[in-house]
Amino acid sequence: MKYLRYTIHIAVSLLCFLNCYKAVAQHVYTEKVFKIKDGLPSNTINKLYLNQSHQLYIGSQRGLVLYDGYHFLPLDSFSRYIESIAHYQNQYYLYEVGKGLLSFPDADPGDKTIIAAPAFEDDNPNNEHFDNLISDSKGRLWCNDFNTIKFFEPGKKVYKQFTIAPQNKTLLPAFSIIESDDSTYIFTSVGNFVLTGDTIQKTFTQFQSVITTTKINDDLFAFIDQNGTLSIVNSHTRQILQQVVNNDWKTAVKITVSENELLILTNHDLFSVTLKHLTQKSIYSNPLVNLRDFCVDHITGIAWLASDNGLIQLTPASHQFLYYPLPDNPPNTAVTDIQKVNDSYYLLANNTVYIFRNGAFLKQISLPQSVYLPSSLSIIENAVYVASGNRIYKIAGNDLLQEIKTTGLPAGTIIKKMIATQNGEVWLLQESDPVIRINRANWRVLNGFKNDSAFWKENKWQDLVENNGKIWLAGWMPKSYGICYYSFERNEFVDLARQNINDKGLFVGDYYLKIGPSADGSLLMSAYGGWNKINSNGIIQKRVDINSYPIYSDVIKGICGTKNGNIYFGTTEGLYLYKESEDRVYAFTEKEGLPGNNLTFGFKLINDSLLALGIKNGFVLADLQLLTDTKLQNRIAFSEIRIDGILQNFSAPVIFKPENNLLDIKFSALTYSGQHLIQYRYRFSPEEAWINIGSNTSIALTHLPYGAYDLEIQAGDHLNNWQTNILKLKIESKTPFLKSGWFLAALIAAIILFTIIIARYFINKAKKENALQRKIVSAEMKALRSQMNPHFLFNSLNAIHSTIIQNNTTQASRYLSTFSKLLRNILEYSQQDSITLKEELDALKLYLELESARLEHLFNYTVEIDEAIDENEVKLPPMIIQPFVENAIWHGIRNISYEGYINIKVQRADKNAIRILITDNGIGRTKASENQSKAVGHKHLGMNLSKERLQLVDERNYIRVYDLNQEDKTGTIVEIFLMNLYK
Repeated sequence: MKYLRYTIHIAVSLLCFLNCYKAVAQHVYTEKVFKIKDGLPSNTINKLYLNQSHQLYIGSQRGLVLYDGYHFLPLDSFSRYIESIAHYQNQYYLYEVGKGLLSFPDADPGDKTIIAAPAFEDDNPNNEHFDNLISDSKGRLWCNDFNTIKFFEPGKKVYKQFTIAPQNKTLLPAFSIIESDDSTYIFTSVGNFVLTGDTIQKTFTQFQSVITTTKINDDLFAFIDQNGTLSIVNSHTRQILQQVVNNDWKTAVKITVSENELLILTNHDLFSVTLKHLTQKSIYSNPLVNLRDFCVDHITGIAWLASDNGLIQLTPASHQFLYYPLPDNPPNTAVTDIQKVNDSYYLLANNTVYIFRNGAFLKQISLPQSVYLPSSLSIIENAVYVASGNRIYKIAGNDLLQEIKTTGLPAGTIIKKMIATQNGEVWLLQESDPVIRINRANWRVLNGFKNDSAFWKENKWQDLVENNGKIWLAGWMPKSYGICYYSFERNEFVDLARQNINDKGLFVGDYYLKIGPSADGSLLMSAYGGWNKINSNGIIQKRVDINSYPIYSDVIKGICGTKNGNIYFGTTEGLYLYKESEDRVYAFTEKEGLPGNNLTFGFKLINDSLLALGIKNGFVLADLQLLTDTKLQNRIAFSEIRIDGILQNFSAPVIFKPENNLLDIKFSALTYSGQHLIQYRYRFSPEEAWINIGSNTSIALTHLPYGAYDLEIQAGDHLNNWQTNILKLKIESKTPFLKSGWFLAALIAAIILFTIIIARYFINKAKKENALQRKIVSAEMKALRSQMNPHFLFNSLNAIHSTIIQNNTTQASRYLSTFSKLLRNILEYSQQDSITLKEELDALKLYLELESARLEHLFNYTVEIDEAIDENEVKLPPMIIQPFVENAIWHGIRNISYEGYINIKVQRADKNAIRILITDNGIGRTKASENQSKAVGHKHLGMNLSKERLQLVDERNYIRVYDLNQEDKTGTIVEIFLMNLYK
């Protein structure tokens, strides 16, 4: 987007140097030129229409476009050359070349109606064009072609036409109409006519070759003829009351009335003419473009110009910052101090004092040359004093410079600032030397202060202020925090930080720069990195720093506070406003109209609504009321609503069907300038919280849940002011078929229809469950039978027989007793679904004793139980551990030549599960697999059956087997994980 600065001459005088310097805050317009690259379909713009919502319709060489300040939105139905646009009530009318006279309603741009199509096939040239559309108060739609003027009655597609130039071989130029009570006057370059009823006849014959006209009021109208003459005419007497001529007006395109002036557009210029004296002013001029149409937003003052080189937007500069450049434009000069006495401003810039009054620089006073530049201006008894080096000057009533003779001023004095105190003294601030006290009556230096020399030399003092009878000193104190006050009782400056009345963390730093007043009597202390607000007793009431607030400069100088609680401070990055009521900071920069961002020079609060700012080569008067007033006009409108790319009606509820994917809503506050200062938010009902979307002007909704929504959209500005006008849209997200009444009826029918099938399903399910239960019982029985395989029984009986033959009756008896107990437990547990952990381990110990004795105590065994486990509470399937212990003995321990061991450990895995670890130091899985592959006839099924039982009980149960020693693959660990085992 092309941004140009264009100076518009609206009663603006440039700097005139007569007896005094004239300086007028210049009325500058910002010109924006929009072209194809910015979103326009064509650079050739023919017609403009600003509707009641303040949306701009643009008729271009390649179709109709809506502009809302953010988007150029093409209207899909109108894509060819748009010659003219008109509007009546809620309907738009346009002439699209090649397609004819068309219309569409305000709220539905997609609803196109063809009123009259061009008849190219006949021999009548007056059936082909509908140029220069005009709608009148009766709803008639006027247009012209080669020889005739014609109009369409409201709601009709048949027109009435009147021949006014029968011999004309080209299209008639633009015409204009003026309505009276019972007649309509038609002004053209080939004559003027009046239509009364159905009769048309010539009139106003004394006015020839009228190019354009406009109605001023019921008594007056104005017209411009081909000679460039503007005439103001009495409608009743037809007398010319005033005339003015401008040769540039010979190519006038359009004239319209705006408040108390006329606006005239020519091929290359836009003029304003006052109605009272017909004073002419050029608003815009560009010989490189051909202007075709214009319209003005009378609220914002923005003017839109249609040209053959794009759309031109003229935005008047804001009056919130009025910039006054120094008259001689001195190089590298900044206004460093500002004072105001009565109606005059005194500005200090380098070695000169400028006097400014009523928008004009009246005089400039040059100070005597010195090694040091003047440092400050002071007001003493309504007179202006200037401190410069070691000298003090007074600007007398006749604006003459008078040097003040002081007595006793120390050699080497360099005055940084001078203040007048309430007790009749003048105090002079020096940067690294003591403050000097002077009797104002005789300008004699008084005795100094009790502070030692280190207090002055080690610190760097920046500002001195008296506030409500108390004098404050601020600067850089490397060993403290930079704020002091004067104690009259002690005759010395006291370091505020050493009074222990403030938390040291409240100070923003140790380098304070300026002291500013606040309307509530407190003081504002600016510093590098932030500022403090301090009451008259030295209590820090507020800390604002660059780390806690969005302040983009660490150099903060001038500062002041107003009655409404607003605090303004200048930085190298613009002017900042702190709103106490919101605890928020807002920035004003060149984007908001400041001529420069560096505001670390002069800074003076003139009154509660006016702030003077010194800048390079001039000064600025900031209107604080305009600064904090919202720039919004309480406007907001929909720009476009599309569902899956199809335009929707704005006024009717938007219907979002189940098959739709995207609802895209575009909107605008229609300010057309300062868009970066506008923010938006939305919600789906008044009960819901607002959702902030920043400066985004569109909402994309996808896959909306079914239901009705009341979408609300609101616009606000960067100062958190929100418009009362809220944009509303009803959205109906249609219920999917699966949740509709039809589906419910179909579902009931389906339930009835498939009742038998569902019943059969449950019958089959019951059969499957019974079969599964039988499978479980069968698996359990197989497992139980496998616990004591024939091999074990045979070996156990042989062992008993052997002990009897050896006449070892005691051992045989013990062995037989253990064996019988184990058999009895197995038989007893076979009748139960589960047993306690204690019962399982008791049976397992009996089995281990038998196997240990049978293998002549080849191994030892241990059983460990977590203290957190209650053996009588935990339940598990009977004899679930034994097959794994048996496997460890038979395949791991039996074939070793060293002492073996088996360890059974029971742990709690979590609240609802236990873990059983069976560890042996046998030959390991690898060697056992080799031995087992050589075995013939024996097939051990106990482990497989146990795994099957565990899975049937709970699918989360599992068994894991891994090597005890990873290096030589000896020893084995079996991990059993059991769920849901507690009573």
